[in-house]
Amino acid sequence: MLPKTVKNFLQQFNPSSSPSPTAIVETWRRLLGDQQNTHIQTSIHPKPLVMAVLYMLHLESSLDVAKPRREDNSVGVDRNRREALKRFAKWVPCQCERSCGREWNFVNEIGMCRGGKEGRECGVLKLFERASWRNLLANKEMAWLMETRERWEAA
Repeated sequence: MLPKTVKNFLQQFNPSSSPSPTAIVETWRRLLGDQQNTHIQTSIHPKPLVMAVLYMLHLESSLDVAKPRREDNSVGVDRNRREALKRFAKWVPCQCERSCGREWNFVNEIGMCRGGKEGRECGVLKLFERASWRNLLANKEMAWLMETRERWEAA
C-alpha cells in the first residue's frame, strides 16, 4: 500500500507514463548511492537535489532515455555529478562586464542562462552564438564564462 503522499505525487503524471514506486525508489537509490535502501525513505535532501530527481523521473518515465552511468559503466550517478545536481536550481549572476542581468546554471555541463536586462547584450552568451569555437581560450568572453561557472560551483 502506497502512502497518500506518494499517490498524490504519482497522480501528477500521465497515467500511461507514471513511474512505478519501484522506479522512484530505484532513481533515488541511484542518485544517493544507497544500494541497500537503508536511507531512502528517511533521508532529507536540499530542494535542488529533489528537483533533479523529479526531473530524472519525468524524463525516464516520459521518454526512452538511457539511465545515467558511472565511469565504470555501471548504472548510477558518480559523486561529482551528484554534487552538481545539488545545484540543479542554483542560478548565479553573469560575470560579464556588460551588466547584462542574466543568471547562469551549469548543471547541464555547458551552461544555460535566463533573464537579462532588455537591450543589454551578454558577453558570455556571445560565446554560444558564434559559429566557430576556435581560439576560445584567448577570448575574454571565455574568462567571463569560467568565472561565472566557478561561482556556480562554489554555491
